[in-house]
Amino acid sequence: MSSTVAGIFCRSCGYDLRSLAEHRCPECGRQFDPGMRRTYDLKPRRAVARWVWRGVFVLTILAGTVAVLVGWTWRGFERDRVAYERLRKNGIVRKELVAMPVMERILPERYQYLRTRVWSVCIGTGGLKDEDWQLMGRMDDLRDGRFGNIRPVDGGLARVENLKSLTELHITGKSADDTGVMHLAQSLTKLRRLYVVGAPVGDVGMEGLAKAASLVLLSLSSCEMGDKGLMALAEMRSLQELTLHKLSLVTDEGLARFKAARPDVKLRVLKD
Repeated sequence: MSSTVAGIFCRSCGYDLRSLAEHRCPECGRQFDPGMRRTYDLKPRRAVARWVWRGVFVLTILAGTVAVLVGWTWRGFERDRVAYERLRKNGIVRKELVAMPVMERILPERYQYLRTRVWSVCIGTGGLKDEDWQLMGRMDDLRDGRFGNIRPVDGGLARVENLKSLTELHITGKSADDTGVMHLAQSLTKLRRLYVVGAPVGDVGMEGLAKAASLVLLSLSSCEMGDKGLMALAEMRSLQELTLHKLSLVTDEGLARFKAARPDVKLRVLKD
């Protein structure tokens, strides 16, 4: 080692590195080269200074984390705000404060509105444009969708399939056919409640819908399902409640067979 230096101390922990056989700090493992001044200190760093730098580093990380969380919250709020302004012109759009435990503590009371998100839409789809459907597809907290007058010319149920966060869906319209319902069962993996009114959905659609793993409630009104489709629904293990209204192809015998196969399902058959 050079005899011209006052000392050789570790830049990380301040350990005295003189008289070491190996050019590595035994305290923290940091390597040094006696011939390269930038790899060591001439005097041991003060413990206070080291802790100050560590504190600055930790505070910087915390500040960056808070900034990221606030930015992420603002981005979600702004995205939903734009969607809300467009969609409310076509129907009913509901918003609420979503549960964000961390942000509830970080955000001051006057900024809690940033947690507001759209959770429900009730819209006649005839007036919706491509941008409207794209905006809905980006709303992560949209849980309740109610769509009427779904037409093939507007994209049909393929549009609804992109709303991955839906847990409840109401469909009214002639374009909700067997194929569309089968695709819904495959695409909307979070869907728990499905209401179908006035759609040409029959036995084939029910066979596909029976594969839905998350559906707990199904309501069918003025559809084309018969006894075969009803027994296909008996294979849906997640189903807890089934409501039937104006299904002329379902017989009393079919209902009795369903009840025998699935006594655990709450079956309601509504009259006019």
